[in-house]
Amino acid sequence: MGNQKITICSVGDLMICDSPLYASVGVGAKYPIIGKTLFRNCKALFADADLVIGNFETVVYDPKDKSLQEIQMCCGETVVQDLKKSGFSVLNLANNHCMQHGVEGFQKTKDACEKYGIKPIGIKNEEPYIVQINGFELAFLSLCIHLEWYEPERILYENRIERIITELSELHRKDPNIVLIVSAHWGDEFAAHPSNAQIALAHKLVDCGADVILGHHAHVYQGIEEYNGSIIVYGQGNFISDMVPEMCRQTGVAVIEIDRQKKIRYELYSFLIHDDFVPAAASGEWMGERQTVLEHALAGEYTDEDYWKMITRNHSRAHKDFKAFFKRNISKYKLSISVRMIWEFIGRKIKRILGTSSDGKISSMDPAIRDVLKKTS
Repeated sequence: MGNQKITICSVGDLMICDSPLYASVGVGAKYPIIGKTLFRNCKALFADADLVIGNFETVVYDPKDKSLQEIQMCCGETVVQDLKKSGFSVLNLANNHCMQHGVEGFQKTKDACEKYGIKPIGIKNEEPYIVQINGFELAFLSLCIHLEWYEPERILYENRIERIITELSELHRKDPNIVLIVSAHWGDEFAAHPSNAQIALAHKLVDCGADVILGHHAHVYQGIEEYNGSIIVYGQGNFISDMVPEMCRQTGVAVIEIDRQKKIRYELYSFLIHDDFVPAAASGEWMGERQTVLEHALAGEYTDEDYWKMITRNHSRAHKDFKAFFKRNISKYKLSISVRMIWEFIGRKIKRILGTSSDGKISSMDPAIRDVLKKTS
């Protein structure tokens, strides 16, 4: 019969690269020095788990030159190999940066995962990943709900909500005992809680059979809901990242235990990403505050307008944090990169003055979510 429970460790965004605003000074630039120590403080939690999963928001890609666009959001194969050595067994590839370096980069990332024994999930048209561990059968499904900026005509990740709903329903119908886990790249950057449409979708996925939903993309921890015997981690925040804002460095490791009756217990271990980019255990008072905000959202106390006002405020704060960081550290950037960033900043400012800027106009996926929910109700 095997063990009476299975333990899953989950973390949020793994941006083991230079993210756009930190090109040449971020995690990617420092990786040769810090790579082997990034997970030193969570090694014990990973070792005690039967499976470790994260959202791999990084592309395995060799930059063709050293320009701003080329060196961001990419890494070498060594990063994937090190993730395997650190304990990772599943990586979600369905996210809004996975196509940033084109089809070639996406395919290289998938191939590297398979080469080093990590299962990549979120590939378009692939069947759910089903694995047996300790006598448990688990199925992993993945979904990215975002407008594709980089390769809109050649999307290689799963982005169809209807397909995931259908697959969940079918798997649950065939075997109610299978543990169904959904990795969801959704919501909006810097959101401290999910939108009303996102909550409705999460509940729909659970109603169709999902036992665990692991959310990411906001770069901010958003709390956990227990709903109809399942758990919904709306957003785990970053786990490896060079982003400066405090809310983007507050994170955690979710340890989820599931028994034979599919009863779920979980514990979130709070971490803080330090200036050396290494997440370390932290007191985590902010978790309670974020959970309270989520409870208000679940109670329907925030309108859609409230949600977008919150995001606008948080975007503004994050932008100020970055500008302060850039001014303090401009000498650390490669000259060609800092000049390009200043040039782009001036260009955006001119567009704002002329009224032709699209800055701050965030494209919401909520209408698309609501449309799907209406069709599948």
